[in-house]
Amino acid sequence: MLKDENRLRRAADFDALYKRSTTAGNRNFLIRFRGGAKKFGIVVSKKHGNAVKRNLIKRRIRAILEELMPNIKDFTVIIIPKVGVLDLTYKELRKNLIHVLKQGKLLK
Repeated sequence: MLKDENRLRRAADFDALYKRSTTAGNRNFLIRFRGGAKKFGIVVSKKHGNAVKRNLIKRRIRAILEELMPNIKDFTVIIIPKVGVLDLTYKELRKNLIHVLKQGKLLK
């Protein structure tokens, strides 16, 4: 599980990052990032389905981030999965998330 100090929680933090951030994306993810502390926020819209499905997506992304944490540079990141992510296997999801993090040059 992603530690509390590595999670974005306040709406003000999300708003600030949306206003002043760089973006990168691929077919399955969009990320918005800015230099700073190593923090992550995950935004899953209702287009993905009910709360059970949205929470499943968030849990999978958090598990992948926990694995990658030692290799990620100090950036504040919002991860926005696109519709259809739920159809991917865990390996495909991990591969796509690594790809988008590399696009943003967030991996060491």
